[in-house]
Amino acid sequence: MTINMYKSKSISTFAFKLQNMKIQSLYFYSLLCILALLWSCKNDPKTPSKNDILNPAQEESGSYSYSRDSAQIAEKLKRSGQEVSPEKIDAIINEAKNIEQNQLPKACDLLKAKLVADEFDVREANIIISDGKRRSEGTQHSSSCFWRWTGGGILVQVNRNPLPDEIPNWTDKYIDAKKTQGERNIENGETKKYQFKEFKGPGTENLYNHQLGRYYCEYDERFIVSLIFNYNMEEKQQLKAAQKFLESIFSNLD
Repeated sequence: MTINMYKSKSISTFAFKLQNMKIQSLYFYSLLCILALLWSCKNDPKTPSKNDILNPAQEESGSYSYSRDSAQIAEKLKRSGQEVSPEKIDAIINEAKNIEQNQLPKACDLLKAKLVADEFDVREANIIISDGKRRSEGTQHSSSCFWRWTGGGILVQVNRNPLPDEIPNWTDKYIDAKKTQGERNIENGETKKYQFKEFKGPGTENLYNHQLGRYYCEYDERFIVSLIFNYNMEEKQQLKAAQKFLESIFSNLD
């Protein structure tokens, strides 16, 4: 009977120890799971939200930062019903970056006073060149210059896309609008519409209206070059002068 009691006690002790070992093992296993989960969270990269799309702000150093511009672009895409994706946003940012890298030329450097003087038969010394940029309304997307003399003048203006993150292919759209819609001027209290015609010029697309004395040329999908006459000329004479001036302007843009 003593032996049976001893066996019973030994079995009970073993069962208790076994149960205790199971509890300790379960606790140890749980602890390992928690540690593994914490370690994976620590090393798992942050997944950007729709408004926190990674933007390569510093490509040269290889570092990246979250851009407020990316969030704004994502919101604009969402409002317009377009797909919101990192690829779409990167494409818009890269287009804007390319436009910024295309340095806007100074319009006054694009045309020589002598060429203007020879065309209008005036002394070069009598031509006044002035920057058309208004200091109070300066813009990084437009550059203009006047060549004036007694009795006349011309204006040259270079424009680039002012909203690259909203209007892709802006130069094409600008020319298409001139083709289809023309321009409207108020004359003697009435609105008059003027249509534009194509002409052989240096641009990808070239339009003009003799009555307005206005010429528009597309430069390599980067700029719109405008030439405006404030001088009475026959259409053929004006067109010939415009072609000469624009050829010189485009050669200085290259």
